[in-house]
Amino acid sequence: MSGFEAAGTRISIDPETLREIVLDPAALTEWCAAHPTDPRAVAFLRMLGRLDEAAIAGRQALEAPGLSP
Repeated sequence: MSGFEAAGTRISIDPETLREIVLDPAALTEWCAAHPTDPRAVAFLRMLGRLDEAAIAGRQALEAPGLSP
């Protein structure tokens, strides 16, 4: 099983579904709470299955000043 590191947490990839498997969800949840405006939080929240929060964070990231449409 392949994987990568995200916010200090190991993420594995399921070889059949190709979905991310967060090995330490509590640590990634804590990181998201500490960095709510970081654009990476959108992907991390999605990996955690918190889709409504990921959608809200994504919209807020797109509304950030300095981003062109």
